[in-house]
Amino acid sequence: MADSNRANRPEPDSVRLYSSRRSWAFALLGSLLLIAGPLAVAVSRPLGAPGIAALVVGVIATIALLFDQPTVSIVRVDGIERRCPLSKRHLGWEQIESLDRLRRSGGVVAKVGRRRMVLCDRREGHLEHLQLIELVETNGPEVIVRLPEPDIDSRPTNIYRRKDR
Repeated sequence: MADSNRANRPEPDSVRLYSSRRSWAFALLGSLLLIAGPLAVAVSRPLGAPGIAALVVGVIATIALLFDQPTVSIVRVDGIERRCPLSKRHLGWEQIESLDRLRRSGGVVAKVGRRRMVLCDRREGHLEHLQLIELVETNGPEVIVRLPEPDIDSRPTNIYRRKDR
């Protein structure tokens, strides 16, 4: 019965997995505070070694965040596209070894070689999960999927975003 329902459904072209805006805001705020704090101190007196170190760490953290923390990952027939504010990377199915969960948030991680790349920092909704699994099974048969199914009433990652037209 389930196979006949699957056969009647059109195959999804893509699934968009959005990262949490709240986690993005906190990460950006933290890294910017590491920049703003030493700069505020520098106005009144010279920065010492700890202040310069905090400033350097803040700049590096902000750059890393903007280049490597995805805002959205699009799972397509040809692979997965990770979109970060300052970069975009396409991962072909042949590059991806497995899809796993993040331990605390339940987000989705792709293992590419020895590196684990975050695709989404929170658990996807039930329908998103079904579409994701269908895309992976159809187009990336070599990919090992270790994504336990979310609850049937779990919220999708695009719940507060405008629908694409």
